[in-house]
Amino acid sequence: MQQKSKKNENKILLGNWVRTDADYKIKISEVARDGKLKAGYFNPKSVHVGKATWTKTKGILKIHVELRDENYPGSNYNLTYYPEKDMLAGKYFQAVQGETYDVLFARAK
Repeated sequence: MQQKSKKNENKILLGNWVRTDADYKIKISEVARDGKLKAGYFNPKSVHVGKATWTKTKGILKIHVELRDENYPGSNYNLTYYPEKDMLAGKYFQAVQGETYDVLFARAK
């Protein structure tokens, strides 16, 4: 039984996440066991996600979402899941400007 709960615990990432400072969204529709995510990004229109992955180290769940689209040549999010707040927080690297920003995503209800 413990095996099953371990297997499903990363599914907490599933859902729609909205950035708290703007109308940017990450939609996670699949969490694969091999560390891959099926994710969409919207600003507010769809932006191509080149790669999306998750890792769990020492009980800390993190995601990486790399954008590959016009005006997004490798921009990416590195986010940590905070279960006590049900939020994703971390850094956004804006590749065109070469700048990094602190960002926070709340789960859309």
